[in-house]
Amino acid sequence: MTKTRSAAPRISELWKYPVKSCGGFKVNTIGFTQQGPNDDRSYTLIDERGIFVSQRTHPMLAMVKTSILDGNVRVSIPGVGGIVLYESREAGLQRKVSIHNKDCVGFTQYKEADELFSTYLKQKVELVRHYSAKARVHAGSKSNLPVWVRFADAYPITVLSARALFHLNQWLLDANEQEVGVERFRPNILVEDCLPHEEDGWRAVSIGMVRLRFEKLCSRCTIPDVNPATGKYDDRRPVTKALAKYRRVMLPADPKVYFSSNFAVELPDEMPCGISVGNLLTVRSAVSSAA
Repeated sequence: MTKTRSAAPRISELWKYPVKSCGGFKVNTIGFTQQGPNDDRSYTLIDERGIFVSQRTHPMLAMVKTSILDGNVRVSIPGVGGIVLYESREAGLQRKVSIHNKDCVGFTQYKEADELFSTYLKQKVELVRHYSAKARVHAGSKSNLPVWVRFADAYPITVLSARALFHLNQWLLDANEQEVGVERFRPNILVEDCLPHEEDGWRAVSIGMVRLRFEKLCSRCTIPDVNPATGKYDDRRPVTKALAKYRRVMLPADPKVYFSSNFAVELPDEMPCGISVGNLLTVRSAVSSAA
């Protein structure tokens, strides 16, 4: 029997992550530009070689809290301190930033932030900011059309269905492991009223004036096994093991495991737009999903 849903997909949660690989937070409304949600992945940490620093090698970054205070990003680092990153702050020195062997540029801003993060990570790092004047653009995996992005790995939007997370948690419970929360997967948009992994097959989606163009399924590394409450990897790596079991079954010819989908942003006349929790999604084009 063909699986069907009874209602249009709807946004249940929206998330922002101002500092790449640090903690994010839920919001009710998100403004968009071509580069994705406002304030999302606007900052990243780099080491002395210019390579971005992430939870893959520094899982304690999951415990760094971020928020927006009067339009500015606030960062709270456990046991070290906090700092407000002011939107109006001028760019400092230009730095080369390497994200998965792709080079772009960022700008220094706060020596205080560099010192706080260096103390926390026990290694010298710099916090750099993306500026639109130095836009990061590349060709999309699926569309071969231009994709504008800040410091996200490659695409500005990640969409995940709530039922996919529920499905994963059933696998974890069956293996006598603990359920996990959505924060481990760092999506921008969590969608309800759709089938598990239905987002795998969406190729063009509209949310009000915002249009999302599918580019690729989101392959997963080991970060979902980082417990955001402890800043450490779970001992048995249960999430990676569960995904390897049932998401490889869905795509048997591909050794990678996938969980959520990556999209590029298309805006009318490149005008800023916004979306809110509760908005319906119009799926304008779709194929059968792997699930």
